[in-house]
Amino acid sequence: GEQLLVACDASGSSEASSPEEGKSSKKGRAANFLRKVEPGWWRFSYIGDWVIVVCFVIFSSLINLAEPRHLDLPFPSTNPNVAYPYKQDTIPAWAAGLYSFGGAVAAVVVCVPFMRSIHDMHNAALSLLYSWGLAHTFTSVGKVFAGRYRPNYLDMLEDLSISGDSDKEWNGRMSFPSGHATIMFAGCTWMALYMAGKLKCFTNKGGEAWKSALCAGTQTRSGMDG
Repeated sequence: GEQLLVACDASGSSEASSPEEGKSSKKGRAANFLRKVEPGWWRFSYIGDWVIVVCFVIFSSLINLAEPRHLDLPFPSTNPNVAYPYKQDTIPAWAAGLYSFGGAVAAVVVCVPFMRSIHDMHNAALSLLYSWGLAHTFTSVGKVFAGRYRPNYLDMLEDLSISGDSDKEWNGRMSFPSGHATIMFAGCTWMALYMAGKLKCFTNKGGEAWKSALCAGTQTRSGMDG
């Protein structure tokens, strides 16, 4: 009889403690998910990196306000190199940015459950923004100093005479380097290198052909769209 009572008490206590065990298991899973969070993942030196990224954004935005360089255009009214009809972008700039940097962000999100590291997520965000800022800065500076005419420059001037939008004349002299190609290259190259690192493509044991093809495919796509 005493053994039966002890068994009943044991079963009752186990049932009573089951909600607490459920809570502790959830806490354990959450702690396990972030088990790789290093206590010193943030360093004071990162402030300098973020300041550089902010400077890139500010400088590239200000340089776009400068008037591009004037180049002599031979036979300006009949030059066939700038007499192409105006056409809307096949791939808008926002779509190119969404594909390249949106795909890069998606690659990081996919790796989060496997890496479980805030340090890795921080470095990924920092390096991705650094890539974008550096590419955008050099492209903006190149456009202003090159002053290269767009193929549809004459058509843009004709539209300018109708609409009176002076920004189109400036935009008609900012053909090189290509902003579409730059943004695609910056985002997709970063994504290819990030994926190659996570898939261990550069190690002796992790260099399977399908992994290399997957990473190279993102870079090939950037060349097609850019």
